[in-house]
Amino acid sequence: LYLQTPQGKKGQHHFLHSVLPQAIPFILLHLHNMRRVCIACETGTDMSIGVALTALTKFFDDSGEFCGKFEYEREGVFCTSSYQLSPKTS
Repeated sequence: LYLQTPQGKKGQHHFLHSVLPQAIPFILLHLHNMRRVCIACETGTDMSIGVALTALTKFFDDSGEFCGKFEYEREGVFCTSSYQLSPKTS
C-alpha cells in the first residue's frame, strides 16, 4: 500500500481522514494472515510513526500479543472487527 500525503497542515488533515482509514485495515489484514508489515515514510518521522503507533495500540495488548480486534467509525457508522488467529497450515 503506497499513500501520498501533502506536507504541512493539509497533510495533517489528509493523514487523519485518508491515510489512517486506509492503512489500518490494510495492516490488520496482513497481521491476520501472519505477514510482516513495514511502515515507512520519506522522512521517517510524523506519518510513519503515527501509523505505527496507531497499529500497535489498536492491534496489540499490553504484553505485545496480537489481539486481532479493531473498532472504528467511518462516515457515522461504527464497525467492529475481530479475528481469531490460528497457525498457518501448509
